[in-house]
Amino acid sequence: MLQVHTEDSIALLILDHEDRGNSFGSNEAAVLAKTLKNKSLRGLILTGIGTRFFCTGGNLSEQAATGAQKAFAAQGRVREALQALQKWPHPTVALVNGDCFGGGTELVSAFDLVLATPHALFGFWQRKLGLTYGWGGGARLLRRLTPQALATRALETRLMTASEA
Repeated sequence: MLQVHTEDSIALLILDHEDRGNSFGSNEAAVLAKTLKNKSLRGLILTGIGTRFFCTGGNLSEQAATGAQKAFAAQGRVREALQALQKWPHPTVALVNGDCFGGGTELVSAFDLVLATPHALFGFWQRKLGLTYGWGGGARLLRRLTPQALATRALETRLMTASEA
């Protein structure tokens, strides 16, 4: 679930699936896409509920239950929403208040500014699971990292502290 609160032309989006690692999927992407179409907005902030996880990426058990074709289509909807977010002409901020793994790193790659609490850990876990950057995060992460740094982090699949990330 993705909660949306709007005040003074700023949208606050809150990932609210703490029991599922604040996962992000096609339903959340639809809410994000709809929010970005609100012409009265001039800024967007995303955070997660709780303090254990900011976002652990996609809900893999949900994707497995829908079958490969539907899961692939859902990945496309998430990728499109994140591309729209990246191109949105107003400031966007991700407030990472907990661990950020896999697709969560792809999610934050679409934001202009990423701020993380000191206890947050980051991990490119896609490779541990045999997955690619299905949401387009690899290309976006190259705006922030050199190709060598991205490849190293992806291949190591180790946890990084907020300051390292």
